[in-house]
Amino acid sequence: MNLQTLKELKNKRGKLIQKIVRITNKNSKNGLTFNTVNDIYKNLLPKYNAKDIKITAKRLDNTYTTLKNQHYEGEELNKYSDEYLNGQPKEIKDKLNLRFYNIDIEINF
Repeated sequence: MNLQTLKELKNKRGKLIQKIVRITNKNSKNGLTFNTVNDIYKNLLPKYNAKDIKITAKRLDNTYTTLKNQHYEGEELNKYSDEYLNGQPKEIKDKLNLRFYNIDIEINF
């Protein structure tokens, strides 16, 4: 995986208040799986508050989706996807389980 810092926003005193990081798979044809994104999210939870993390993903078909918004406080994205997809058609469930070209993680301090 490639890790690239897109943006670091600091206040007037030089304190970091927001950071946006992009993670891309080295082999772009395979992309990142939803399970990989879930593992990355679980690794971030001990360091940051769940309300401070937002994850958006770019699918291989060049559409964007939000995998985790700032209102969700769960420990796993799988639970979030189950809650979100409960009762949804199979096509929507299959779309969420596709592979992603990259993910952007926004962390507010």
